[in-house]
Amino acid sequence: MASRNPGSITELSAFMQKLYENKNHVKSIKVDTSQKVIAVDLDFAANLAGHADFTVPLLGSRVMEAKDIVRKIWADADRGLPPSESAITSLWECLDHKHP
Repeated sequence: MASRNPGSITELSAFMQKLYENKNHVKSIKVDTSQKVIAVDLDFAANLAGHADFTVPLLGSRVMEAKDIVRKIWADADRGLPPSESAITSLWECLDHKHP
């Protein structure tokens, strides 16, 4: 899986909004606590269209917090609610910005 690290909170917000809008092509989005990443697994159609599965690096000290935030964002998405700005801000604070 390729690693992606949003360069700004605005980029993270757009990124999460795009995942929400295309959630029918997201097989899973979960926090891998051993690798300290958010792992995004896209479906075959998305992969075939050139969109690869990827990870987003997390700060080791914030992995469990990120897990709760991702779970909430995705539960809201299942109810038809886009990611909130407060959730995006909280998630931004969990990312490892020094990781390429």
